[in-house]
Amino acid sequence: DKVRWVPQGVDCRLFALGAVRAPRQSGWKLLYVGRFDERKGLGVLLAAMALLRQRRSDVTLRLIGGSPVSGTAVAFREQARRNGLDDCVEFLDELPWEQIPARMAAADVLVLPSLYESFGIVLVEAMACGRPVVATRCGGPEDIVTPETGVLVRAGDPQALADGVEQTLAGYARYDPAALRRHVEERYDYRRIADRLAALYREVVATGPAAR
Repeated sequence: DKVRWVPQGVDCRLFALGAVRAPRQSGWKLLYVGRFDERKGLGVLLAAMALLRQRRSDVTLRLIGGSPVSGTAVAFREQARRNGLDDCVEFLDELPWEQIPARMAAADVLVLPSLYESFGIVLVEAMACGRPVVATRCGGPEDIVTPETGVLVRAGDPQALADGVEQTLAGYARYDPAALRRHVEERYDYRRIADRLAALYREVVATGPAAR
């Protein structure tokens, strides 16, 4: 009863609500933001994209991040080539942080296929831009993703990930961008987090050393 959970926060002034798109006319745009690393599930994501492309041709994927230490980006590019995904998967190196919000707002769905996450801040950032998310049950995302904000699937399973993406696209109309943003503003905006921390410190000070 003396444990308090305070999540990471995002700047909702930076991650702004994106314009409404017409994805059915221009194709669905999936986005991944993070390291190009096996632990982030990129191999699983590319395998899921190969499954999706067997079913439909209106889905593309953009990956933003890079892997300056391990160099695994080369292996992922090769995997995409082997699976015939050159025309629908785009790899971008790490971008300046101030460019990320616009990239999120230009996408339809953010996908985080990690094998392990302690939190998953990119999920919150995408939701602040009014975008639903597809993530794996791998730790942190379970505390963030709800049926109103996206879909959770089994980690490490390309079929489950592809099905989760299709489920999200099929029910896309039920994700209200303004509601997604309000969800983040109420729970994760930096200012709300600061208020919660300040209240916690006041609570601790008020109890006095004896109570602690």
